[in-house]
Amino acid sequence: MFKTIIVMVINFVMMFTIKAEALQLKLLWEKKLPFAITDLQMAGVSGDIILSSKWSKQIILYDKGGNERFHWGPKVDRQPLEIGISEDGNYIIYVTAWTEEYVWNNNINLQEFGWNHKVHYVTKKGKELWNKEVGGMLYLSPNGQLIAAGAGAGEGPEGDFVLMNSIGNILWNYSNNSGDDNIIFSPDSNYIALSSNPFYKLRLFDKSGNMLWERPYTEGIVSISENANYISICPYNYSEIRHNGMVYDKNGNVVIEGFGVLSGDGKSLLMLYTDKITLMNLPQKATIKEYSIQAALSMIKSPIRETSYLLELSYDGRFVVVVGKKVGDMLNNNLFIIDVQEDKLLEMSAGVINTDGRVGIFLTKDGKYLLVHIYEEHKILYYQVY
Repeated sequence: MFKTIIVMVINFVMMFTIKAEALQLKLLWEKKLPFAITDLQMAGVSGDIILSSKWSKQIILYDKGGNERFHWGPKVDRQPLEIGISEDGNYIIYVTAWTEEYVWNNNINLQEFGWNHKVHYVTKKGKELWNKEVGGMLYLSPNGQLIAAGAGAGEGPEGDFVLMNSIGNILWNYSNNSGDDNIIFSPDSNYIALSSNPFYKLRLFDKSGNMLWERPYTEGIVSISENANYISICPYNYSEIRHNGMVYDKNGNVVIEGFGVLSGDGKSLLMLYTDKITLMNLPQKATIKEYSIQAALSMIKSPIRETSYLLELSYDGRFVVVVGKKVGDMLNNNLFIIDVQEDKLLEMSAGVINTDGRVGIFLTKDGKYLLVHIYEEHKILYYQVY
């Protein structure tokens, strides 16, 4: 979810002719913040963005015009951790915890007291509708009506996965005896994919709590399509990315082996190979386009999350965003935006985006707006793609 990236360069070659005058990428606004960002999310439809900073104890919501719409903090006794925003931007969750200083100064025994995390459910205007003591990671569904919490969450026993509704009531829980959960909702909010360590299981549930299937795994969930028709997973080990990735269908059958990122509608799959990236259609698995640039494929490594990769597709698969280099270019990585339908490509110069450090990219569902986060510089840049 939070897309701060440690870059690892992988080569691939352009397999067809691309017109350089492709897209009109326009910088709408940029902000250089006076603090490091802990978690960052973008609303898929409205284009609003929300960010948290554990260190400065703040949460800020910006609309797509760069205007500040909501500001929480700074607080003396609590600090924000992970956050979530519905795709329409109307609902937000954020998690707060006592600061180390507060725990120390008040001689609080966390093991005796229990979890000190609290989830807050608020509107985009900052009105808090409810809050609840929780444990584990929190995830908001795209429609904003469901909250998934990892192991040890909510009112269930430690080791339970919990699903709550928009008024904070627990709908159901599942005991997986895990302390490490990776959770992702389908774009329609009707399905939840859950991966759990240390028992390495990948499970697919519907929103009513029915487990549809379970598979052994050693990977993280990369993406899931509408109606959970496809789920892609990938190993945490960089060297294994091209070998151990897997794409499953809704019935838990392996569709294709290798690392892939799905479009939201489930009709396109962007696959990474050693020397190229290939865009395929589904379910036919026929090649639509092939590209080879020196791409920077990178796993998320943030203070909060590590479940996404530096390849973005619009919901319909028309627009692809990749950070990488031209073949033979040993300098900074560039940002490539591809309009697959029009067979066009735009390359942003290295002077604009330097990815020698950590960087994150977010694309709205229609591919119209792009958010770039440069971690070390505490900078966010907001673009219009077309």
